Amino acid sequence: MKEVWLKSCSVVVLPEENNSYRLLARGTGRSFLLNSVEAKAWFEGNVNNMGKVTDELKEAGLVYKAKRKASLPSLLDDFIPVPARRWLRFYSESPELAVLFNTKSMPGNNPLLVLGPYGSVVWRAIINGESIGRIRNRVIRLFGEDEVFPFLARLMHLGFLIQQEQILNASSEEQKVIKEFHTPEIQFMLHHSRIPWYCIWEITTICDTRCQICYLKDYQTQGPLGIELDDLIKQIEQMGIFYITLLGGEAMMRSDLEDVIARLRKSNIFVKLITDGNLLTPERAGNLAHAGLNHIEISFDGLTANSHEKSRAKGTFQKAEQAVFTAQENFIPRVGMVFTLHSQNVDDLPDLPVFMKRHKIHECYISLFHKTGLLGGNSNITPLSVEMLPKIHKQIQQWKTEHADLTITLLSLCTCGHTSVVIGADMTLRPCTFSYASAIGNLRQNSLQELWDRMGERPRVDTIWCQIP
Repeated sequence: MKEVWLKSCSVVVLPEENNSYRLLARGTGRSFLLNSVEAKAWFEGNVNNMGKVTDELKEAGLVYKAKRKASLPSLLDDFIPVPARRWLRFYSESPELAVLFNTKSMPGNNPLLVLGPYGSVVWRAIINGESIGRIRNRVIRLFGEDEVFPFLARLMHLGFLIQQEQILNASSEEQKVIKEFHTPEIQFMLHHSRIPWYCIWEITTICDTRCQICYLKDYQTQGPLGIELDDLIKQIEQMGIFYITLLGGEAMMRSDLEDVIARLRKSNIFVKLITDGNLLTPERAGNLAHAGLNHIEISFDGLTANSHEKSRAKGTFQKAEQAVFTAQENFIPRVGMVFTLHSQNVDDLPDLPVFMKRHKIHECYISLFHKTGLLGGNSNITPLSVEMLPKIHKQIQQWKTEHADLTITLLSLCTCGHTSVVIGADMTLRPCTFSYASAIGNLRQNSLQELWDRMGERPRVDTIWCQIP
């Protein structure tokens, strides 16, 4: 009996130049480059008929020997899964690497899935309107395993599909096949994604404070207005960006902030706002919630008035604390904090979980101070030493067990220019928040898509500032 070789579900399929694709075996790290003809055979499941290439795929662990199981008929085979398009954003890096994001307002983290070969094949069939029976037959042919029902149920629970009770009731079987990959792992594998998943938009550099750790190069750039603003929002929407963070300067100094948020949300984009909290009155918080703001983060430079106000003006700590409560009381769905860490406030760090619980904050993003910008570059405050970073990382890992109800994040690497991008108030596009010298070009001369594509032609961005040894 002839051996049957099937595609592994744990292969990352990355696009390369000239319609070629790189297959990367997770775990072993072994890879194989397919030209356009070989890639076509791979995607169609003809891995047994590729001659010498089939042997090389076997050696690299990218295919496995198995007996195909018969797909037993189901009363639900004629059902058609329906995407929940209201808050759905997705795109494909390759036919077998799809990225899905749910932008609905939620009290916790929004689902972001990176689907591998099995999950991507199912998802592509769903988007094409195929029946469950056809999907089951396809995955049996390609992968030899039928776990379609539990995967459909997971997509429904995460809000990517409209719930159908019959499918949920049919999905009790245990899942064994890999259908999705750990998102950060894939982000760092991608030299440059087809579109930015995430965008930081400095909507203005005008600010009501002068923080001694600020990385901005000026405090008078108003940001795009009128037709220029309309065009930028349209480009962001058309490009397919999932997630926008609005900040300044102080973004709340723009009187049209709520309108910008409402327009982004109408385009089905997740919107977060980072603010110092000085201007967050109950009325303004209510307006932000009404505009559809998903998430607000209040900036802290310390966890006491003394440490916070070493960088900021007197009285700003109390205003930041009050902003947290104001946001919570006025129904902004997610309220978090940003804690900028440096050598003069690092002694506050052990108190972070207690501080968060006292303020009913469930998530905190820790940002590392970089000595750059008009004020930050000349500040008496200094960044943390590289030697301290592993200890901080270890502490945060420990909190995951001790304070499982809190989400405290310090990225060990950054995704600058890989899957994220920065739009400056002056309309420049750059990969890194802290480096104005890294700008690729200006959106007044080129489109967002053109500049993003140009960014992909450059070598990987140096991530030493954000890297933890």
